[in-house]
Amino acid sequence: MTDPIIHLSTGQNTTIHESGQIYVTIQSASAPSALDASCFMVNDRGQVPSDDYFVFYNQNVDPHRSVVLQHAEDLKSSFVLDTRKLRQAPVEKCVFTATIDSVGTFADVQKCQAIVRAGSQQITYKITQATSETALIFIEIYKHQDGFKVRAIGRGFFGGLQPLAESFGVEIDENRSA
Repeated sequence: MTDPIIHLSTGQNTTIHESGQIYVTIQSASAPSALDASCFMVNDRGQVPSDDYFVFYNQNVDPHRSVVLQHAEDLKSSFVLDTRKLRQAPVEKCVFTATIDSVGTFADVQKCQAIVRAGSQQITYKITQATSETALIFIEIYKHQDGFKVRAIGRGFFGGLQPLAESFGVEIDENRSA
């Protein structure tokens, strides 16, 4: 028997019935430009231990190989979390985000969601209240007792990747003038 699909609303959380690997997909049906998905692996202060714990298209794995960006396209990106390795990593949670690559905002993105799969369990979080944000935190997967939980966040940022990354302690080298 398979578990029913769990639909989270902003702020809700649920236990992940993990079986070694957790799969996270960030996707949309359409967007005005590419969505760049990423994972910030943060400590108990909400900061990355180093830039090596920022997983994205140009750095698709952390030093422990606990989070891997397996697949990245314009409208769909997939991550795989190895829970055994993640328990050993110096982080408390993995925060999954996306930014609009160039043109448009999340108000222009259709059917935007995060999907978490672990064994037969599926958890979804649909973004329904985005406005003119250009960066968005979808979900966080965090250590809880001997397992993991997922929380729906839905927090937006204006200004794209730079303010989002800086909120987690990652410095973005912007070689552009304002």
